[in-house]
Amino acid sequence: DADDHSNISETEPDTEKRILFDGDIWCYTEDKRGLAGAYPRSAEKNIFRLEYLPSLPSDHGILMLRSSFDASVVDSMKYSQEMHNAMLKETKGVSLERISPALPSVMEENWTSAAETAGFATPGFINSQYDQITNKQSGEITLEHKMFSPNSDGDRDVLVINYRMDQAGYIGNVRIYDRNGREVRELHNNVLMETEGSFIWDGINNDAGKAAIGIYLIYVEVFDARGKVEKYKVTAVLGGRL
Repeated sequence: DADDHSNISETEPDTEKRILFDGDIWCYTEDKRGLAGAYPRSAEKNIFRLEYLPSLPSDHGILMLRSSFDASVVDSMKYSQEMHNAMLKETKGVSLERISPALPSVMEENWTSAAETAGFATPGFINSQYDQITNKQSGEITLEHKMFSPNSDGDRDVLVINYRMDQAGYIGNVRIYDRNGREVRELHNNVLMETEGSFIWDGINNDAGKAAIGIYLIYVEVFDARGKVEKYKVTAVLGGRL
């Protein structure tokens, strides 16, 4: 029985070196029996016991994944209590899940509370809120040019973000993020979209200043009256003189 964890033994701490392949899901804990027993949707074979794990305060903290070769930061995220679903009255024991691996870890909008129907956590199993952004969508987002330079010389001074949807009536949110996942500009919030149209970014950030030269993620979220939600992302380069 997948829900019967009475036979799970607390073996010696796991010290085996493993290669994590694309799509693999692992869970590390100090209490394998307790974790699997608390959450019915657990994958025991993917849960490994460690003798010691650093403390993770529930209110806020920072996680980093470093390379064992040169100690460089491979990935990181800053979490806080406010990233949980605002509708939850109690978040103790509720896992904070990454929604899509296709979006940056540092993007707060890419995290939310695990679903109640999944028992609020899925140790060693795919996240209950998992959403892989794919091309099987009702529309498309394209850029007129992948590089622009807002220097008023009359040549590609703005970024033109074109969209084409399968029907009119979608509501859209458009946000610009830098390469570190920080929101640079909230371009549109709950804007009514046509079947085809364009959004324009002039390179100005939320503080009314000029955004720095670099790579940016254009993140477009659309939804309709039935509650259907789709997410799109494209990258662009803001160029200029150094």
